[in-house]
Amino acid sequence: MRRSIILASAVILAACDSGPKVSIENATPEEVAAEMKKSGVAEQLRKPGQWQTTMSVVDIAAPGMPPEALGQMRQMMGNGQSTERCVTEAELKQVESFIGQNNANCRFDHYRVSGGKIDGKAKCTQGPVNQLMTMNGNFTADTSDMTIRSETSGGPPGQNMTVTMNIKSKRLGDCKPSAPPAAAG
Repeated sequence: MRRSIILASAVILAACDSGPKVSIENATPEEVAAEMKKSGVAEQLRKPGQWQTTMSVVDIAAPGMPPEALGQMRQMMGNGQSTERCVTEAELKQVESFIGQNNANCRFDHYRVSGGKIDGKAKCTQGPVNQLMTMNGNFTADTSDMTIRSETSGGPPGQNMTVTMNIKSKRLGDCKPSAPPAAAG
């Protein structure tokens, strides 16, 4: 669930700085994806090519979690983890896979892409556990810089937490011959 929202946000950030816009409220992931296609934003996603993405954990708070466990979690999530991969034109056309299709447990309070900015807020529920996610950032067709905050509540002590992360991506050029295209989804 969280992976889908993060991927959606990272890909949407790469939309063109001008042109089509998306502004939708109280929408399912499917409705957001449909609006992106209808508005033309889906056609303006990041350029295909070799992309480098760096994720940094800004803050983690988990009331009730033992300090040792919280420390291990911080180490596992790392800081400044970078990945590099080839993103194909075909992959960029699969908007639904990035937004989180068929997820009846999630709903966007709002989702806006316009003028080089993205702003979104979604809530996902699974049983008694709620996850509230906000995403804000800036983008061009070759770069993106987004902050995502995820607040999880309703779980047992130690599993309720708030995580804030920053995700920066930049296009390095064409795909490297030795870099196979990434699988969509």
